[in-house]
Formats: sequence, structure tokens, C-alpha cells
Amino acid sequence: MEKSEIARLISTILDGSNYITWANQMKSFLIGRKLWRIVTGDITKPTKQDKEDDSKFIERLEEWDNKNHQIITWLSNTSIPAIHTQFDAFENAKELWNFLSTRFKSVGLAHYYQLHNSLVNLNQEAGQSVNEYLAVLQPIWTQLDQATISKDHLRLIKVLMGLRPEYESVRAALLHRSPLPTLDAAIQEILFEERRLGINLSKHSDAVLASTYSPPGASSTFCKNCKLTGHKFINCPKIECRYCHKPGHILNNCPIKPHRPHNYSTRAKNFTKPSNSSAATVAPDKSTTPQFQISDLQSLLNQLISSPSSTLAVSPGNRWLLDSGYCNHMKSNYSLMNTPSPTKSLPPIYAADSNCMNITHMGTINTPSLNLPHTYCVPNLTFNLVSVGQLCDLGLTVSFSSNGCHVQDPQTGQTIGTGRKVGRLFELLSLQVPPPSIFAPVIDSDTYQWHLRLSHASPEKLRHLISINNLNSITKFVPFNCLNCKLAKQPALSFSKSTSICDKPFDLIYSDIWGPAPTSIVHGYRYYVLFIDDFSRFTWIYFLKHRSELSRTYIEFANMIRTQFSCPIKTLRTDNALEYKDSTLLSFLSQQGTLVQRSCPHTSQQNGRAERKHRHILDSVRALSSFCLMS
Repeated sequence: MEKSEIARLISTILDGSNYITWANQMKSFLIGRKLWRIVTGDITKPTKQDKEDDSKFIERLEEWDNKNHQIITWLSNTSIPAIHTQFDAFENAKELWNFLSTRFKSVGLAHYYQLHNSLVNLNQEAGQSVNEYLAVLQPIWTQLDQATISKDHLRLIKVLMGLRPEYESVRAALLHRSPLPTLDAAIQEILFEERRLGINLSKHSDAVLASTYSPPGASSTFCKNCKLTGHKFINCPKIECRYCHKPGHILNNCPIKPHRPHNYSTRAKNFTKPSNSSAATVAPDKSTTPQFQISDLQSLLNQLISSPSSTLAVSPGNRWLLDSGYCNHMKSNYSLMNTPSPTKSLPPIYAADSNCMNITHMGTINTPSLNLPHTYCVPNLTFNLVSVGQLCDLGLTVSFSSNGCHVQDPQTGQTIGTGRKVGRLFELLSLQVPPPSIFAPVIDSDTYQWHLRLSHASPEKLRHLISINNLNSITKFVPFNCLNCKLAKQPALSFSKSTSICDKPFDLIYSDIWGPAPTSIVHGYRYYVLFIDDFSRFTWIYFLKHRSELSRTYIEFANMIRTQFSCPIKTLRTDNALEYKDSTLLSFLSQQGTLVQRSCPHTSQQNGRAERKHRHILDSVRALSSFCLMS
């Protein structure tokens, strides 16, 4: 066989998640080489027959052994190192194939749930051809076609896919239940979880479909402001007027608000009811739900912006609204710009209604209350927009609250801009951006050069090195702004905090393995495993030499808990590490009646108790090492 044939058997490398695709390609390859019957066991290892010459038997044995180990080599070459390092214990291709099938051929409700969820959320990406899109869909279709799932369990998958995030714990428990629960039993557990969480089913949504209609004779006494019954929104004692900021009445009923002129347009309030409309609108106070047309949105926005809640001008052209959806500051004319420069190379701006607007000039807005560099002039713009992203690129901090918004310079700690909240929009009242030189990267300074030489060291580290005279002749720290550090070192947003806590000790145990450590500690330990009680948050730590010791360690831990506390472990929550799928461990859990909950792939937050404990332990170890001058 040529070297090129051995080097490139199939296009798929087994990594554990693509077993179906890999197995189909490998099966087709082995059938083409007339070796598949060795994998199925139809051709077994030859045995010596009566009156058979020894040389002929050895020849048959060597031929079978050659093909058998050739298959094992191919299976090893088409899998990642973390998988093929486990092949040393197998001398038979059939046993190895069965091991891979048992380990990676996912079956059960959790697997089918993931397939349906992937199929629902899968869309063709930008720049992806139809053939590439179908290549992603085909393995999912193949696995669904091979699935043997009942109609009840298919309906259960649909129910679980639609549940809200607070039901994640019961959803994970149902998906990993063995044997699979019936639809009625699963719904009973979901209802029990709903009562345990204390979810208020009487909460009403502010948004309803425009096609909803209530009879004229029916009167609702539900208040959408305080979520109580007995009064309507207009008479709510907790509502606050947007004009005088006093409770007990709304803007239209304010006693000190000036009267509007007789010719004041009320089109934004008196919505017309179209014949066919499916738009969504805010739930009204009256029994009949009002409806509106798309053409009324501009009038509604104009009324909201022109609400007389301050003494500022009411013209939209003088207002600056904060917007996070645009890349640059924009204004409808360049009259307030300092030295506006015409531009023709910038791409056009597309609004939400698909209208195309061209950028004619670019300059700096400079007024007594505003200073905005790099502002675009877009003549067809109705409202002036301030880009939140552009302010953040300058290193400024923009914060929003019910009292308005503030723009702060983090280097000086001073508030350089303020804004007010108008309805659900934020209007910028004043902003004085410092000179660009403060924020621009200083690429020719010695401090910045040392920052690059020391692998993008933090400013705190550089200040320390300068203070002890370890950076040659540098005596003063020069501030700089490294964009690469911002892009490379930004952390992910924190996951929503779970407030679910068990009622009794050992109802739920979190577990996770860490390792390997860079160097072995006493007795050769390089791993450790955590067991955390959800009720008390008490943590047990066991050191391991190898990950394979997990089964023995957990059995010892569970027996200790049963002996010392006379209480069995009801639920064990882990990630999808292979050690937690060991047959010895699963058999012990089944005998003890312990349920196993596994987090979904790439969702370590579902095992967040253990992950946060890892972080606490490792941070403490690093701090102690640093203190002992070991780092």
C-alpha cells in the first residue's frame, strides 16, 4: 500500500463529538479494503486445526494479525491524541470498535434534544455556500433518522426546548434520566419545579398582539404599572408624572402642566385601527386594545422627544440621542462643525427601514455644551445621534440608570458628560471630550516600547518596574492606550446568577476534576477532584495521581457520607468528562439510586459551583506562591 493512501484515509478526525460521521466514513473505507468483516467479528482470529501444518497455521495467523493491527493503526491515526492514547489495552479491532461505539455513540433523550435544538438554531452564515450549509445539516439528519424515539418523548423534547432558563435544572435532570420518563411524569416534575421556584403566574406582559380584542362590555381592573388589581393604570397611586415628578397622576392629568394649543397634533395618541395588522403594541388601560400603523411611529417618537419635561428646546434637530447601534456620531447638518471636510469614500448609512443615507461631511462638533470629534454629517437624519461605541473606544465609561446617564473619564475620575432619560430614550445634555492626544496610543514613548517588549505587561507592572529603576533610564510613567490588550484580554460577561438552593444536605453534589498540574506535588499528585454540597457549600477535595482514580475516589466519598451523616447522595451534577461516564462509577450510582445530571456541551455555567470553587482555589494558590516568591 502506498504511503499517500495510509496518510489520508478519511477526511474526518474523531474528536468525540463527530462519531457518527467518522464511523460512516471509516466503515466505507474498511469495506473498500475488504476488512470490515474483521471489525464485525465474522472473521475471527484463526485457530490451529487438526493435522494442519505449523507453517501454514503461522502464515494464516500472521495474515490475520497483520490486517487486525492495520485496522487498529488506522483507527488510531484518524482520532485525536486524547482518544487514541486509550487504545493500548486493545489487541483486537472488533473490541476496539465496540469500545468506541459504546463511548461516543450518543443515544438517549439528551442527545436527541441537542440534535433538535441544533437543527432549530442552525442558519446559513454569511459567506457560507448552500453546499457548505447542507454539509452541516446532513450529519444531524442522519442521526435523527437513526434515532428510535417514541412520539411521547418527541413531544417532551418540544416542551423542554420551550421552557425558560430558570427551569434548567429540571430540564437537565429529565434529559439524563434513565430509564426515560414518560411525558406525564416529566410534566409533573416541571410543575413541581414551578411551585418550588415560586414563579408568579399572574404576571401580565406589557406587550400583546394587536389582533387581541376584548368585548366593549368587559372592564379590566388590572394595573400594568404596579401589577395589582383594583385600579387602572391612570389612577395608580405609585405612578409618577414625567412633568412635575409627583406620584398619583400621569402627564396628561398633571395640574401644573401648561395647556397645549388647540391645533396640537394628537395623531400619536389616537391610533387608527387598520383592517389587517399583526403589529405588537403596548397593552392599554381600556378594555379595547388600540392598534397602530407603522407610519405612526415617527409621530409617536416626535411626541416622546418633545415632551415638556425640561426647559430645553423641543426641536429634534437640537437633540442628541445616545445610540449603541451606530458606529459614529451623526448630525443632520454641518453648521456646528469646526472645519467640516467633504467625504466621498465612506460607505452609506442604512436605517432600520432600509433607507440609504449618504455621508457628506466629517468634522468636530464644538459648542458650549458639546464637544464631539469625528462626527458624520448625514443630511436626511431626523435626530442627532451620539455613538456609545465611539465614546467607549476613547476609553470613556458610559453608565445608564433610571436617573439618566453619565460619561466619565476613568483616568481622572471626573464626569465629563451628563444626559437625561426621556421615556425609554437617553438624551445627551452636555459632553466635553478631552483632547484626542490623551487617549491616542503613545507609540514612540519608552514606556510603550517596554510594554511591548514585556509581552504587553499591565500598566501597574510597568509603574512598579519604573519605581524600582529596573527599566534603564525611565523615571516617569507615560500613559498609553494599547488596543491589542483590549482585544486580547477582555473577559466574557458573567453568566446569570443561580438562586436555586437545595432544602437538605446532600440533595445535590457538584463535582469537577482539575489538572494536570505543571509539576507533581507530594506523592506524585497532579489532579484534584471537588465535591461540593449545594445546601451547605461545604467542599471536599481529594488529590489524584491519575484521572482514572475518580471512580474509586467517589465511591469512598459516598460511603463516607452515608456512614458519617446517615444520608445518601441524591443527585450528582458534573460536566461531560469521560471519567464521569466510567462503567464502574455508573454502576455504583445506579445501585445507590443517585441521579446524574450533566451540563450541556460548552455550558460550564451549569456546573458553576464547581467552576467558581476552582477559581477561588487557584487564585489562592497563586497568591500564596507569589507571597513565597515561588512564581
